[in-house]
Amino acid sequence: MLIDKYRVREFFGTRHKWADLEVIIVSSQQVEYKKPPQLLLFQIQAASKRSKDVLPNAIEQAKSLKPIEVMSFRQEVSSELGSLLSNQIIELQKTYLSPKETLVEDAAKRYLDLIAWGEPNSAKVLAEAEGISIRTIHSRLMNARKKGILESPGSGFRFNTGV
Repeated sequence: MLIDKYRVREFFGTRHKWADLEVIIVSSQQVEYKKPPQLLLFQIQAASKRSKDVLPNAIEQAKSLKPIEVMSFRQEVSSELGSLLSNQIIELQKTYLSPKETLVEDAAKRYLDLIAWGEPNSAKVLAEAEGISIRTIHSRLMNARKKGILESPGSGFRFNTGV
């Protein structure tokens, strides 16, 4: 559950409740928003008594850190904690990402960010964040592929049954 969020220029932090603890996530994003954000800090801590200072302090700390390779990191954490990374992207997009010319372009950009951060159910997460059906998102992504905005997925792998 998102507790709060905080932004200082290109740095964006969120604080989430997780069990009896808090998860602090800080990322950085270029103003032009041409590439997915970089993950700088992922910290689990006890609930803070001085909550208004938590995110500003975390952002200050994160400014001197090297980016975390998010795909590898996500493989090391539980799916519940991984979903907080996806929430970070969704909240960041609300703050930084200006709407594209069409809903198709907008969906494609948001989808690519979720993929870049290792979200295995990107279309579903995007549909929930937008409050629309997953079918609508799939339709927008299919149109983005037709327009060449997204690459088409491969044909998949079929086992040879030896017949």
